[in-house]
Amino acid sequence: MHLDNFIFSCILIFALSLFSFNLWKIVRNIRLGKAKNRFDQPLKRTIILLKVAFGQTKLFARPVSGILHALVYWGFLVITIGTMEMMVDGIFNFDRSFGILGSFYNLVTASGDVMAVLVLVSCLIFLFRRLFLKIKRFTGKEMKKFSSVDAIVALFLIVFLMLSLLTMNIAYIGNHQAGIIGFYPISNYLVSFISSWNMQSIDLMHTISWWTHIMLVLIFLNELPYSKHFHVVMSIPNVY
Repeated sequence: MHLDNFIFSCILIFALSLFSFNLWKIVRNIRLGKAKNRFDQPLKRTIILLKVAFGQTKLFARPVSGILHALVYWGFLVITIGTMEMMVDGIFNFDRSFGILGSFYNLVTASGDVMAVLVLVSCLIFLFRRLFLKIKRFTGKEMKKFSSVDAIVALFLIVFLMLSLLTMNIAYIGNHQAGIIGFYPISNYLVSFISSWNMQSIDLMHTISWWTHIMLVLIFLNELPYSKHFHVVMSIPNVY
């Protein structure tokens, strides 16, 4: 194991342990509630789960913001597969280890590449609305300052997550022209912007983007339990 793989493994174990501890505290508090059968009618519960939690249908009451919110959620579902791959690669010093999945991997990487742009644009729109537009439900008396700050911090984190993912893919393509694993429709177009760079610069860009992205993922993961955005995680078991 290389030194950087060892360092990454230590960081990953610490981050996942901290998240697991915070999740355990939340589950412990939930279990203090009155006992009730929450697993009857599994088919009906699963259908509602797919419709409401994964389909995000309740958001469409506000079509524009609802679709943008749904895109962010769906984007994270797709990109999470790539995040899992990065964790495996970071521990074992692999490169695009999920490439063994073949055509499915091409679908996942293409979806992730496109969704990264859609999530990035959505979050930039959300930031513009929060910072420059006087939207009543964002400025009401019932809205605490922490909620607004929390939302802005989360949006900035997601913006940099998407930027680092795109620059990582662009550098990967620029450095592996002869043997690219996966399909990256957006990054394939953007790679022309670094066509004049030497391989050392491209490799440095990939390294910085890789570490930036995975560290932001782990920071965001451990920020979630203290944030209103934890509903992204808890909505799945809650809806079921």
